[in-house]
Amino acid sequence: MPGEEFPATEEQANSLLIEAESSFEAGLIEIAAGLYMKASGLFTKLASTAKDEVKLELYLTKAAYSDFMRAYCEAIALRSSIDEDVMMGREVRPDKLVELKRLIRLADKCLREAVKRAEKLKKPAAENEELGEELAELLKMVKRKTEGFLDFKGQVEHL
Repeated sequence: MPGEEFPATEEQANSLLIEAESSFEAGLIEIAAGLYMKASGLFTKLASTAKDEVKLELYLTKAAYSDFMRAYCEAIALRSSIDEDVMMGREVRPDKLVELKRLIRLADKCLREAVKRAEKLKKPAAENEELGEELAELLKMVKRKTEGFLDFKGQVEHL
């Protein structure tokens, strides 16, 4: 039926996350932000139907990471807009700077949540090979993005 919503699957959510990562790496920041937002929504839906505590934590960890990346992407896009205003000799509206700093704080908060949740999964991951591989892959993504984010955050704090 039109408008009928199909249940979210783990494969869909993981596929969106991979697509978002690829878009981010390709510099398609606005597209990546939208994909991260969709991935977060799917992981959150999956968490509400998780069969056990470990899956719940894994989904919430991936949702937090997706939220981090969405806020980071939005901050990058806004920073580009601010830089364009400066290069064109236009006045930078103060509300843009306030919003940029808010996005950085939000991204930082979501990153901390993702790391905290990932830490909770380390013990169960040691006992479950499939979970261990999935967690290791997620931690690689987090590590790759954290360095760039921290550099970006440092630049924004000096504005």
